[in-house]
Amino acid sequence: MAAVAVARAVSVGSGLRGLQRTLPLVVILGATGTGKSTLALQLGQRLGGEIVSADSMQHI
Repeated sequence: MAAVAVARAVSVGSGLRGLQRTLPLVVILGATGTGKSTLALQLGQRLGGEIVSADSMQHI
């Protein structure tokens, strides 16, 4: 199974004077060892984005 990237536009804004803009949201899903981190880094560089990681087994 390979890593899968799903993209969706998300509206964000402060609500002041109706100012809103749409930003892309990319979610990468996949099993361990499928290349999710590599894909995230490549997409982040290409899109000029920020990477936020969430792991069900991650401890704070």
